[in-house]
Amino acid sequence: MDFLDSQLLFDAVFPPLDRQPIFVLPPVITPAITLFDADSQAPDAIQACLSECRMLVFKDIIRVDYLGHHNIASADHLQVTVKRLRTLTLKFNLRGLTVDGNPDMLFDKYLALTPLLPASHVNIWGINLFTQFWHALGEPLTRRIALLPRYIAISATMFDLTTMTSKDRQMTALRELRSLAVESWSALQEDKRSMREMLRELTPHHRTSNHVLESSTNVSSAEVTM
Repeated sequence: MDFLDSQLLFDAVFPPLDRQPIFVLPPVITPAITLFDADSQAPDAIQACLSECRMLVFKDIIRVDYLGHHNIASADHLQVTVKRLRTLTLKFNLRGLTVDGNPDMLFDKYLALTPLLPASHVNIWGINLFTQFWHALGEPLTRRIALLPRYIAISATMFDLTTMTSKDRQMTALRELRSLAVESWSALQEDKRSMREMLRELTPHHRTSNHVLESSTNVSSAEVTM
């Protein structure tokens, strides 16, 4: 990923003469009567979709592996980045509404900010990416993560805070924690769906029982009156 920090290396990897934007499509002039040719348009549409997918995957790879510059020395810059990381949680506000996010959404927000942290000065961050992400997940989710067999097997070595002395080491632990969080979050959502289905099944029975009870009470009252 050295080409991200050097224009000369970037030009060597991606020659300027061969660069073609994939998101800009040529304008289409629609005639009054259009004859749709599925055989000719389908391959073009597939290729356009594949080109866009390749760019999206490439962008995510860069965000995951790029550690950022080593010469960021602005204290204000670091303070703002750390402050934003500390405010990240699974729940966030979107246009005035509280949204329940998921671990992947939270991880994407971390990937957008971690390149701004100086890789050569981990000791001045004031946070640890692994522990910060752990607390951001919330207690219900971390409790499930701690019970996973894979977490129990690797926690002593992979999540040892004394060994997270570099940015690369913290990012490795962060990626592993994200994988465990996604697994636990999916199981938690499945449990919630099962609970909702069980409540829906019990609700008609509960209403029927109440109806029978009310009818029985009414009959008993009538008998007493008679």
